[in-house]
Amino acid sequence: MSLVSSAYLLAKAREATQKNFNPAHIRPSGVGTCLREQFYRIMNALYPEEPEYQPQEPDGKAGLEGVAQLGHVIEAGLVQAWAEHYQGEIKCQFNLSSPDILNIDGTPVTAHPDIWVPELKTDVEVKSVSISSRNYLPVDYHVDQLLLRLLWWHKYHFLKPSGQPAGQLVYFFRETFVDPETNRP
Repeated sequence: MSLVSSAYLLAKAREATQKNFNPAHIRPSGVGTCLREQFYRIMNALYPEEPEYQPQEPDGKAGLEGVAQLGHVIEAGLVQAWAEHYQGEIKCQFNLSSPDILNIDGTPVTAHPDIWVPELKTDVEVKSVSISSRNYLPVDYHVDQLLLRLLWWHKYHFLKPSGQPAGQLVYFFRETFVDPETNRP
């Protein structure tokens, strides 16, 4: 694949993810992270002309967009691997809503499990991280994110684990794709 077609595919992936994201909505993936940052992101989306809600660095996280798209590519590969090794239904970016928590526009707050395997009742969260973070894993707010969704599965869909784990947190290292010591994700 040429560099041009790779860049094109990444640009299309970014465009697809941006269409599904309303910046004025609460992001359950932000559980455990800075609430103030989340508040200002939502307020800036609602009132973009208000100086008090303007980000100090408007392009502050723009440098992470390539890393985020690499994460999407890794996630897609993992979905394909699940589909090849498991014959049941596999869902990607499944909408998991909480009817008890509403966004400012009245819509339910919605989380998006990276991979949901209905028959196994397994929610898989995929994270791509730097190899330098290896000794700090799992990251607390990543665990919080998965635990929040497991609570929602239990509370709203009455799902309980039945002998197998109800959730998996999978880390891929951006530089190597696998743990250099174990040769596994």
